[in-house]
Amino acid sequence: MKSEFISNDILEEAHLKLFSPFRAAQMILGSCRVDARDRFVTSPTKPQKLYTIICILLCTALYVSVGYNFLSRFWPYRNIYYLNLIALLLHYATFVCSIINVRFLNNDENVNFYIKTQEIDRKLKIDNNKLINDFIYVTNISTVLLTLGILLSLFFAALTQDAIIVASFVGLLYGQVTCTLEWLYCSNLLMFFYVRLRYINAIITNHIEGTDDIKIENINNVRIPTMKVLRYMASSSHDFNYSETDVYLKQIYDELFRFQNLYRFQILLFCFKFVASTLLAFEYGLLSLQNNVNTDMVRVHSSTNSDDSRFAHSHCLVRAVRSVLGGDQKDEISVYHYIILILLRTLATESHQNAEDDHREAASVFSLRHVAYGRGDHAQYDQFGHHTHGHAATVCFVLKFICCDVAWCG
Repeated sequence: MKSEFISNDILEEAHLKLFSPFRAAQMILGSCRVDARDRFVTSPTKPQKLYTIICILLCTALYVSVGYNFLSRFWPYRNIYYLNLIALLLHYATFVCSIINVRFLNNDENVNFYIKTQEIDRKLKIDNNKLINDFIYVTNISTVLLTLGILLSLFFAALTQDAIIVASFVGLLYGQVTCTLEWLYCSNLLMFFYVRLRYINAIITNHIEGTDDIKIENINNVRIPTMKVLRYMASSSHDFNYSETDVYLKQIYDELFRFQNLYRFQILLFCFKFVASTLLAFEYGLLSLQNNVNTDMVRVHSSTNSDDSRFAHSHCLVRAVRSVLGGDQKDEISVYHYIILILLRTLATESHQNAEDDHREAASVFSLRHVAYGRGDHAQYDQFGHHTHGHAATVCFVLKFICCDVAWCG
């Protein structure tokens, strides 16, 4: 009778289920390290790699769209604009480096890593342990769902009425989800090794302290593998005198070294992005406070029409100021009063036509006062400027704004 040979490459369904939440999400995103199907783990196929390339190209186009359609709002504030541009490039660079590393590099090592973790569980006799497997699985699916929930909530909270910007931000969302899931997958793998090391520690502790004090009445109701629970499970399957504890430890440490080699670059990306993003956010906050930039001010520059209207208003004020500087000394205060009215109406209406009308009105009154003054009709001269004298208290504020506006217009 021929004996049946079972390959070590065949994985248990329970083991494949452990990280299936991450694997399913990353398969959709095109960033999964392995292709697991029919209880086998292989390198990503050529169609899967082609799908990843298409995702990268589409995401690149969306990042460019964000830079063109959204960052242009900050153009009047050059320092803030360049900070946002650097932040955008930082996010894009980490995304591209991450997805290339996980999808196109170290394919065979990633497959071996998956297989070796299965071998460790088989030797520890926990490959079919429902408590440990369920704990790892619930932790993984909770991590994936919570991450997707938070990132999607932030995305929808930042939605605007501009359809182009909304579509462009999908690229940023895709890049963030891809990198974040990979980094969380890395952290959950550490938890996987942590539970196995504690299990070996439980075997050693049972040998030293004995198992007489370990009593768990209903193990089926336990959900978290505490040290007491692990000692209880180890007492029924392992005797330190006969178990190969040194072999278990060697295999786990070998697998940890393989894990370090595979995920060292991802950890480097995370640390670099975290430090750089923190510095950029701090600098952005300082510049925003210095320039008094808020959401409403950015919205003023959100479209080309608004920019053109803003420049038109500013040029009206510049022309009025220049007319004052070239006019009679006696008429300067009067014209400044009318500039106040122009400024208030311009800020309230944001209309190019209203700004031009106000400018013509100021010029007309200015001319009439010149005529009245030339004829010596001081009563009519005073009548034209009488209703503006009450604004003298705001002259200092408006002069400051005009000076800033002139400098802003260039």
